[in-house]
Amino acid sequence: MSMQFVALDDYFYKNSIYFCRILSFSFYKIRSVRRFNVLFVLKDDNNYGEFFMEKYISNFVDILKDYMFQKDLSRAEFAKNINSYERCISRWLDGTNTPSLEYILRVADFLHCSVDYLLGRTQIEIFTPCNPTSSFSNRLKELIAEKTISRNKLAILCGVTSSNVSKWILEGQLPKPDVIYFLATYFNCCIDYLLGRTNDK
Repeated sequence: MSMQFVALDDYFYKNSIYFCRILSFSFYKIRSVRRFNVLFVLKDDNNYGEFFMEKYISNFVDILKDYMFQKDLSRAEFAKNINSYERCISRWLDGTNTPSLEYILRVADFLHCSVDYLLGRTQIEIFTPCNPTSSFSNRLKELIAEKTISRNKLAILCGVTSSNVSKWILEGQLPKPDVIYFLATYFNCCIDYLLGRTNDK
């Protein structure tokens, strides 16, 4: 599966889902930033009507439910293991709320699995952790330098402000799950590498 970035005029922007279907593309997300209409589409995906958030949450929830069933864990017990609250777990499992990247990392650490596995980017559960671990900000700086892309341009592609990108780099602030998924796809690496959990791209 590959991602394409397409700048759209107003007509194509308004009719983007229709044209994605004609071209057999999957509608990923539309951002309108600083007068730039940018469409991100995933090629060769038949589920063109399904948004990314629904995809990753569905996979994440399925893994959690399966683990809790196998280990006979209640929602309260699972919440305690990741330093969360039962109501948070209930909202994730019921589909009324989505976990932040911080909580997804806690779940990955508790299950000893990769973030890419939790978010459905791979079917391989195990990964090789690095010791010592790196940081998201350091990895992002390295990848930006390799790609020779400016922070402003990266911000536009991610649909965020340049201030957000600066906070990722200077303060180590983590982006939202859909943005980290996009960044890993754009830089052609796994999410765990981007987050500094492994040295394997």
